[in-house]
Amino acid sequence: MEDCPVFRNSSNDTDFQHVPLRNYTYIFICSPIITFCVFMVGYNLMILMSLYWIKRPISTTLHISLSMAGSDVWTLILDSLGLLFNSLLPIGLGIEEQYLSDCSLLILEGLRMGGKLTTVGHLLFLALNHYCGIRKPLQYHQRYHPICCKYYSICIISIALWIVPPAGIIAYFSLIPDDGLSHQDCTYKFLLRSGFRRGFSLIFFSSIIIMAMIYYHIYRIVRRHQAKRDKFRRVGSHYTRNHQSLQGLEQQQQQENRRAIITTLLIVGSTVVGWLPASLSFALVCECDCVFKNFGSETISTAVGAVCNTLLILKTAFNSYIYTARMQEIKHALKKMRNSLKNKCCRDGSNEFNGLSEIQSRGFLPRHGENCTQL
Repeated sequence: MEDCPVFRNSSNDTDFQHVPLRNYTYIFICSPIITFCVFMVGYNLMILMSLYWIKRPISTTLHISLSMAGSDVWTLILDSLGLLFNSLLPIGLGIEEQYLSDCSLLILEGLRMGGKLTTVGHLLFLALNHYCGIRKPLQYHQRYHPICCKYYSICIISIALWIVPPAGIIAYFSLIPDDGLSHQDCTYKFLLRSGFRRGFSLIFFSSIIIMAMIYYHIYRIVRRHQAKRDKFRRVGSHYTRNHQSLQGLEQQQQQENRRAIITTLLIVGSTVVGWLPASLSFALVCECDCVFKNFGSETISTAVGAVCNTLLILKTAFNSYIYTARMQEIKHALKKMRNSLKNKCCRDGSNEFNGLSEIQSRGFLPRHGENCTQL
């Protein structure tokens, strides 16, 4: 989940015999990634700004998705700062001056790792929300349904997902005896050992397994409902009109839930593809007690680190595309936002033009009954 250890400059290999070549390699790798991070921060902020134009009330799925988009913005900012202060400035540009203290860098690392857990928590929350919607599609929208998340519950859980993981990681860093934030020099020896790395990666892999089980169960429920509807079509239904309308409402709600599930599965898939290489590298490769020791070559470590970090950023980019292409509420809200800004700009320009025309008409244009020869 964390960026690959190459960007910590922890390898002592001499594959890069020429220091300028090593510096140029880091500049070539880090600069485009940081630039893309900044671009994606702006794009995700635009998605969040569209919240003003989204039709109320906001659905539970959309509320969680917007919260996850906000966590993507936060994670992108932290990722770009980590690459800037851990890689581009000290290694790529060779700037020896340390802009952030070791404790600040360790806190930044904890916030980045906590941000990854926040995203995983949002995905689990979405899976549980979809399970409620598919299992009880009509009761799901009742105001006081006991098993479904309502607005106040969503707010509380979203805030907890934002606060608890980073705070928990920082607290763990502070409780390690003679290491981490408890050490006066804020050392990070525990980050180089397999115990912490495997434990942290286990959270990611176990979450993926839980989500797979939830969505497999949802798939079975959807198939069972589809079989019942096919059976009623074959034998003919004897329901009253009220029952038929109720069945139609339930079917419509299930169709909406299925579309939301497909959208979320795309997000989960992009998360697995984007984070799996970094997670495996984080768990299996380190300086102490791991299966592999820094790949045995700084060149290989640099290449793997570049791939891992690129996939981490592309995952966020793909999620942003899903928000705008698959979620109709966000798609329509962005269109309304563009039209609103366009109308405002045109109106301001029109007012300026009208004001100028009025001034010109007062001082320079001939009045009624006059001609140019009389002026």
